[in-house]
Amino acid sequence: KKAETVSGGFTISGTCTATTFSGSGASLTNIPAPENAAFAWINFNSTNNSIRGSYNVSSISDHGTGNFSVNFTNNASNNNYAVQINGTNTTSNTAISFLLSASGPNLNSNAYADGNFSTSSFRFVMGYGPSSVSMDTNLVCATVHES
Repeated sequence: KKAETVSGGFTISGTCTATTFSGSGASLTNIPAPENAAFAWINFNSTNNSIRGSYNVSSISDHGTGNFSVNFTNNASNNNYAVQINGTNTTSNTAISFLLSASGPNLNSNAYADGNFSTSSFRFVMGYGPSSVSMDTNLVCATVHES
């Protein structure tokens, strides 16, 4: 059957298959992401705090050299999400260590704590692993998946 346009909307029981869409989709709400889709991601330069690209990230907070929070645009449903972080210092090809951290300021003074994750952000420190020296890097990428 053909669905007619109604000002108040309509409810479909069963399956609706659409072959064509029009408009921007800006007013669509409550559409769940597939389970394998990222809840949030970011690619940024921590030496100047410039965000190259992101999804569901409103900003980063710089707490000092190598110490950052990534802030979500839309909160997570809980704080039991998974975070994967990587990056490099492209000017010196230095291996970088990343630790999820509620405090700081360096790699040796950190341990996991529930405060590492909140529904609105996560915090991490990074630096040169062998000497535990905190550092900012040219490339930081993080991906968040939630259940």
